[in-house]
Amino acid sequence: MDGKKFDIIMFNMSPWRDWQKGIVNRNFFILENLRKQNSVNKIIAVDFLPIKFKQAAKYYFKDILLGLKNKKIISGDLTSVSYRYSEKIYVHSTIDSIFSTRKVTKKINKLIKKTNLSENLIVWSYNPMFVNFIESINYKLFVFDTVDNWTEHTQYLKIMNKQKLLNRYKLISGKADLIFTVSEGLLDFYKSFDRTENIYWIANGVDFDHFNDENNLAKETAIDNIDKPIIGYIGTIQDRLDFDLIKYIAEKNPDKTIVLGGPIWKNVEKEVEEKLKSLSNIEFLGRIDWNYTPAYVNKFDVCFIPHKPNKFVESMNPMKMYEYLSLGKPIVTTKGGGVDSFSDYLYIANDYEKFNQLINKALDEDSVELKEKRMDIAKKQSWEVRVNKMVHLIQNKL
Repeated sequence: MDGKKFDIIMFNMSPWRDWQKGIVNRNFFILENLRKQNSVNKIIAVDFLPIKFKQAAKYYFKDILLGLKNKKIISGDLTSVSYRYSEKIYVHSTIDSIFSTRKVTKKINKLIKKTNLSENLIVWSYNPMFVNFIESINYKLFVFDTVDNWTEHTQYLKIMNKQKLLNRYKLISGKADLIFTVSEGLLDFYKSFDRTENIYWIANGVDFDHFNDENNLAKETAIDNIDKPIIGYIGTIQDRLDFDLIKYIAEKNPDKTIVLGGPIWKNVEKEVEEKLKSLSNIEFLGRIDWNYTPAYVNKFDVCFIPHKPNKFVESMNPMKMYEYLSLGKPIVTTKGGGVDSFSDYLYIANDYEKFNQLINKALDEDSVELKEKRMDIAKKQSWEVRVNKMVHLIQNKL
């Protein structure tokens, strides 16, 4: 997309190194597609800023000390490093945020000068924990892309208490020139701060070509010789999952294999051990690299999304739904953010018994025609389409 050109400083929701290891999220895909836009000159990607010393210690060794060895380094000191990753992208990793946000912006402003960013500078953030210093940067527009409601996320609440997070969102509501939300429910969340203008629901998307690349589909997996049929899930094993529902499905279907691909968070390890580890037809695969995800999903007979119905899930828009659809897989899911929009392509259950019935129905009635129908709708949900809309809205504001 052509139009008014601009530069971006992006405050990320996860470390850059995670993306290099195949641990991806909406932030990654938006940045990747912004990079391809003709109207985007340069992007400074600011790594997820640590808020605790334990985080800072890990980031220091993995991001800064290792980053200092990068041959394309622009600047670096004891607490930060900046390097050129590609023609358009610069990465800035720092632990200065645990000492002073003033130090963060001081170095970013130096980097702005060093990289010759234009007057059309966009501050684009995914991180609600660090928005109170945005005004220290001389920007043209402040854009905030809201990925889930962090005030309902147990892990983020361990880092910052709920009231402080709510105050950050209130600040965003007042300062952001444009707000994007991953789910429709988040529009209502911002209404509680009286924000109704220049706010847009832009759902997640999918890299359809990645999931239908023959080389990706042909990769070996740990489930190549597993007994069929396979009911599969790929995602973080955390407290958004209904472990009682997973147990119920496994017990009701001893002839099927339940595959769970993803790391198990520490706060649910005990519950997973007590409820699921003793069941012989449940397989835990650990983290799946995104580059291998197509091969795994392609071997699933039914994909399932067993999320708990709560406020956090309502604020979500699961990327896995689009990825499953891109391979034409039948999906059985509980209700959640964005699910109703695809009700013609999914099996949506409100209780355990219904969920189990729909799994068997999905297996029984699956067909080439249904597969093609799901793939056709997935093709229309590309990240490119999502980013084109975002860029159009930005250019209208410049």
